[in-house]
Amino acid sequence: LLPAAGVLVAAAVVAASLPNVYRSRATVLIEELDVPAELLPANAAFASRRLDVIRQRVLTTENAAEIATRHGLYGADETARPASVLAQQLNRDVHVNLVSADTIDPRSGRSGQTVIAFTLAVDSESAAAAQQVAGELVDLFLKENVRSSEDRAADVVTWLDSEAERFEAELLQVESKLAAFKAENAGAMPEMYDVNVASLDRADQELTALTARIGELQKRRLDLMADLSQQHPDAPVVLSNGTVVMSDRQRLQGLHSERRALSAVYGPDHPDLVKLNREIANLEAALGVEGDSPGRVRGELREAEGRLAALRERYADEHPEVAQASAVVASLREQLASLDEGSAPTAAPTNPAYLMVSSQLQGVDIELRSAEARRVELERRIEAYRELIERAPAVEQQYQALVRDHATASAKYQDLRAKQREAEIARNVASVSQSSRLTLLEPPALPLAPIWPNRQAILLLGLLLAAGAGAATVVVAQVLDKSVRGAHALAALTGSRPLAVVPYIRNRSEARADALRGYALKAGAAAAVLAVGVWYVIGG
Repeated sequence: LLPAAGVLVAAAVVAASLPNVYRSRATVLIEELDVPAELLPANAAFASRRLDVIRQRVLTTENAAEIATRHGLYGADETARPASVLAQQLNRDVHVNLVSADTIDPRSGRSGQTVIAFTLAVDSESAAAAQQVAGELVDLFLKENVRSSEDRAADVVTWLDSEAERFEAELLQVESKLAAFKAENAGAMPEMYDVNVASLDRADQELTALTARIGELQKRRLDLMADLSQQHPDAPVVLSNGTVVMSDRQRLQGLHSERRALSAVYGPDHPDLVKLNREIANLEAALGVEGDSPGRVRGELREAEGRLAALRERYADEHPEVAQASAVVASLREQLASLDEGSAPTAAPTNPAYLMVSSQLQGVDIELRSAEARRVELERRIEAYRELIERAPAVEQQYQALVRDHATASAKYQDLRAKQREAEIARNVASVSQSSRLTLLEPPALPLAPIWPNRQAILLLGLLLAAGAGAATVVVAQVLDKSVRGAHALAALTGSRPLAVVPYIRNRSEARADALRGYALKAGAAAAVLAVGVWYVIGG
């Protein structure tokens, strides 16, 4: 009984000597802001990490030590303790817990656990001190929340501004590349492919028609040159008696032709050539023509070319007449090239038929030159269109890459601008009022009962330990007792069983004493159980 009684007394002493610890608790509601959901960031609600940050900023070593000292939380010798020790004790006695509830997210429509509030509790041996410290910490938490929200929003806005400038510069660079690429490949862009193909088809058709027209003009020119060769520049002279005679110019031209024919057969001293030269000189003097003028030679060349063209239509190039006409044309060309263009011009033709055919020939030559120039231009355009069409696939590939880069840069810039607007709104919202984010739902109250120690549990544990200590004492005493008790112990000691066993005979006084001890033990146990029950009911 003594060990059990000692354990029970020790438990009672411990329960009575431990100081009371009171807890003052405040509840802070986390309210949703009256702002459209699409303008708020996804993590607008408070979470454990955010509260931990606020707690670390509020309960710094300096602040915690100052609060503990000012409210006398840890006795009169607080000033002798280091600030770090006081801060550790206060941090250990401050409890911040989140309060969650089942809600539906308005953005996604999914249900889940949402933090709607948190509790802040302070433990202290003084109920009044616990209430005061809890109230002060709640105020500090609310103020720090507003300040940190404003600072964080301002930092985010500043960072987003710098990022927006960087992305804008990148976007402008991509747009410059895209504009330069379009200017460099203006005709080979993807949207110009169908236009180029259609333009190439039209140019091919126009070139085909123009080639046919050039062929017609060339044939028309040959016909006119043949007709021109049959006409003389001067009109025939009609005498008074109606006789038509050749003009001096016609006679001079005929003599020049005859001289060329004779020069091919005779030498320059031949009488016929001498006579022809004298007649030609007399006619040239009469007409005021100085020898072979470029104009006259040019006219003869046209006539010779006309005759040559007419002969080629009838004969092959190997025919003697064609060969002779070709030699005459070559001789006239050499003579025209050697003449001085500054010599006196020949007289203008007077034959109307000659003038009409010559005018038609000049018109055909002008149209033919224009058609040839147009054909060169069409061939150049066709080559350019073909080059643009061939370049189109590579240009389109590069263009699409630039377009993708531009779309990516534009999307990043627009997303950043949207986040910048959200950050501006968040900063403005954070600076309005602390009640727009946190509301003190239940202020810290003065605790009426301690939360620790649980004296009932200590006494109950002491009772159990006392019973265990008594039982252990009996077991240990029996193990250590070396006396012989009973026939079995004697048989174990001697190795043989006794012949007879005489039991112990108690007298009346011993029986009465044993009964009294049993009654006393039962009464003590009942009294202990009754005392523990009463203590538990009335709260110690």
